[in-house]
Amino acid sequence: MAVAGDSGTHVDPASGQSVPNSGRYVMTAGGLQWRSGDVISQKLDRAEFQDVIDAARVDQILVAICDENDSSTWLQARTEDGGPSDLSLQLLRKRVPALPDDTLPDPEVLVRITDGSTPPLRTWLEASTSDGGPTKFALYLLRRALGLNPENQVGYVGEGDSMMQSAMGGGSSIPDILSRMLDKPFQNFAWSGSDASEQAVRAGGYVPILTVPGGKIPADTGQVDATWDVPGTMSSTQRVFLGTVQGIACRLVYEAGVLRLNRVAAGTELQIKSPIPFIPADTFTGSYVHVYFSGRNNTPKSAAEAPIAAITGRYREVGDKFLICGVTTASDEPFGSAGYAAIEALNLTTMKRNPREYVDMQGRMIREGLSIAGISPTAADEAAIAQGLIPPSLLFDGMHFNPSGRQAAATIILNELQIRGLA
Repeated sequence: MAVAGDSGTHVDPASGQSVPNSGRYVMTAGGLQWRSGDVISQKLDRAEFQDVIDAARVDQILVAICDENDSSTWLQARTEDGGPSDLSLQLLRKRVPALPDDTLPDPEVLVRITDGSTPPLRTWLEASTSDGGPTKFALYLLRRALGLNPENQVGYVGEGDSMMQSAMGGGSSIPDILSRMLDKPFQNFAWSGSDASEQAVRAGGYVPILTVPGGKIPADTGQVDATWDVPGTMSSTQRVFLGTVQGIACRLVYEAGVLRLNRVAAGTELQIKSPIPFIPADTFTGSYVHVYFSGRNNTPKSAAEAPIAAITGRYREVGDKFLICGVTTASDEPFGSAGYAAIEALNLTTMKRNPREYVDMQGRMIREGLSIAGISPTAADEAAIAQGLIPPSLLFDGMHFNPSGRQAAATIILNELQIRGLA
């Protein structure tokens, strides 16, 4: 809580010192404790600044504004350039889904054209900072498209949820790290917050069967209401699926339980009879290696089993190789808890169905993560390992990997690719 405009003083019950009445207070075991003067108009001292940093749980923070409980808000600036922190951008995107994603600019890219998704999907339209010519990524896609690929190289793509998509705490995402390790493009096609059913539609494992009450797709690009048979609760974030309905390129937009369909380009009105399939676009199929994180956002975890089977079934159908990483536990899901048991059961099912493609990410991060990252275990790390949990030195928020954790995870994935002759 905060008090403003009171010029009096009092003895703080927690510290026993005389302090101003005005200022910021927090609840402690000894009662309300005065922590600082009016926080907006007064410079933080070193101890208070560190409290803010600890509350924000983010390294390299220049300044952050927290609530009366020292919980993080979106008002954070990073030390590097005063710009918004990763947490700031994450919270902003929840409110502004169309916010461009350029948190990790590539120094080798002068300019690029991407789509409007989050994270943005890179295209071949990129220019190099060195000479303005096409980047390595652009040349790679051009060679594949033109059939000029004498080594018959495969493409790489990371899919799934925020465990693959994000770069929380700064640094690079797992696909970006793997791209540098492989010296090849590694697409980030994951959706933060998505559950396995959403991912199955995007991957083409689930083909939604639509019911369009109006019985037609208009000649213009206006949206019409629709329903589908895809199981799962989905996330509240807007999701856009590309595909076709009776050969017509369409968008299927899902947001907060509402499904709408529209054609990509204006044309002739199309009369349709429901139910009718929506055929998802094959964005990354054929000569691709897929690396997947899936199931973390499903409740119950068993609800992820069917869509994960649909995803892997689609990969096999098109002849693509893949790795599927087991779900990792959060810091509040120790051995013996219901959360741990649910994740263990899902991972066991996934492993039995995909024994050649399964990656025990939980086990390898516990056994090898700190060593790979070059980190000496702390007492907290050792306590977590004893409970079957990933060491907190590798985590950003008790669940997602921090920069060191992502480096370790990417190294493990590279090793798993090499074991199978895929890298």
